Amino acid sequence: MEPNTWGGDPNIYTLNLESTAPIPIDTLSNNWQDVRSNNAFDPELRGFCQIATLPNGYQIILQGGNGLNMMNDTILFDVSQKTWQTLTPYIPSNGTKIWGGTATNLPSATMDTIGFFGGTTG
Repeated sequence: MEPNTWGGDPNIYTLNLESTAPIPIDTLSNNWQDVRSNNAFDPELRGFCQIATLPNGYQIILQGGNGLNMMNDTILFDVSQKTWQTLTPYIPSNGTKIWGGTATNLPSATMDTIGFFGGTTG
């Protein structure tokens, strides 16, 4: 893993908001849990990436971003299996990475469609 030069945190955290009783807002900070990956995949530090949850509700996709020497442009975290995997990257024809855009899941029969919008390259 590359040195953390921009102060980012490479970990994933979850916050369970499902409760039968009201949760005081000032106690929410005590309920964050660190999710450790079950495989040795390095998600690579990146900032300003496009991120969205797939419609199936248990997979998170990260695409692009601003990072040093990123090899895995498009990656997926499976929350149920706690594993990372590389997906086919989307890289524009000019070869630059996209960062600072937005992503959202889109309705589809296969429940695996993400739309990416905006952002910048360079």
